[in-house]
Amino acid sequence: VVPMAEVLGRLFHLTGDPGWRAAAAGVLTAFAGQPEQLSGMPTLLAAADLLEEAASVVIAGESAGLLAAALGAPDPAVVVLRGADALPPDHPAFGKVAGPDGAAAYVCRRAVCGLPIGDPSALSLALRVRG
Repeated sequence: VVPMAEVLGRLFHLTGDPGWRAAAAGVLTAFAGQPEQLSGMPTLLAAADLLEEAASVVIAGESAGLLAAALGAPDPAVVVLRGADALPPDHPAFGKVAGPDGAAAYVCRRAVCGLPIGDPSALSLALRVRG
């Protein structure tokens, strides 16, 4: 049941739909039990971390290098979306474009997206730092 919280959290980050966030929070609340026992529930903690601190990487345009950098991020709380033009209006990266270089990655955290990143090395660096 606890992995369901992670799935719901990922759906929230993929769609921007607050209904998925509420569902994930509900599962986390239902299974949290006593706060002092949370250290014994690593999967639940990982799902809570994903819900609150995930980085949504939206790749606009086609770039194998940006995609590889995003998918190779060491942080398990990274959600990768390809095709910014298919995002729902509720998503923070809605309307982001590839730009003059043909591809750009946008790192979104807490419903705010950063500036476009066109270099795979710069994307890897951005995904190593939470903040």
